[in-house]
Amino acid sequence: MSLLHFRYTALAVFLFSLSPTHAFGQVSVVSAASGSLILSPGSLACAFGSNLAASTAQAQGAYPVTSLDGVSVQFGTTPAPLLAVSPTQITLIVPPDVALGQASVTVFNRGVAVANGTVSISEVAPALFLTGNNRGAILNAISFAPEPFELHDPSAQDGLTRLAIFLTGLNMSAGQQRSVSVIAQAGTSTTVLPVEYAGPQGQYPGLDQINVSLLPPLDAAGDVTITVLVNNSLVSGKVLYEKSQVLSQ
Repeated sequence: MSLLHFRYTALAVFLFSLSPTHAFGQVSVVSAASGSLILSPGSLACAFGSNLAASTAQAQGAYPVTSLDGVSVQFGTTPAPLLAVSPTQITLIVPPDVALGQASVTVFNRGVAVANGTVSISEVAPALFLTGNNRGAILNAISFAPEPFELHDPSAQDGLTRLAIFLTGLNMSAGQQRSVSVIAQAGTSTTVLPVEYAGPQGQYPGLDQINVSLLPPLDAAGDVTITVLVNNSLVSGKVLYEKSQVLSQ
């Protein structure tokens, strides 16, 4: 190698290290549903920062990948499945086998670490998704129709409407047993709703679903506050609530 070539190579390496697109920065990782700093294994999350990716890219369909447009994210040494990347935001799934406690998160762009941060990993960290008008992401579990809901559903054997509540952070993909309760409050009246299913939504990785049936006390109730408790504890299962309208038939 000639002296000139050696000096040119050294200069290129030096200029590369000064490039702002490769400046090392901080990344904040929060729940994709609630913005909480506490996550659970297998939950949907968003990483925010600067210069995280050179462009915007999205995984094909609902199948996450561990490298997208040259970008990868590691929780400790475990790669996270990625759904979408952009210069300021990465949508990902917390690795299902990540250890509980504090976890370091590092974002790599084409093999170069560009940002890092830390996040708390809890066994469960449920968070309810909201619609654009800040209402709970709750649909009719059979027809997938949005609110307002009617108490009665003629197509059901018992005539009662079923609701599907969409959230993340239940951490039940590996068949873990959780105590899940759903309480509906209308004014000063509360009703415990029968939970018929709680677990992965099945089609979209990281998305959870709870199915409940409505009960007669909610007939013509108007706005109802839905509260979800996991493991009957405010510590291991964050209380989530949002209003969803229930109307009489």
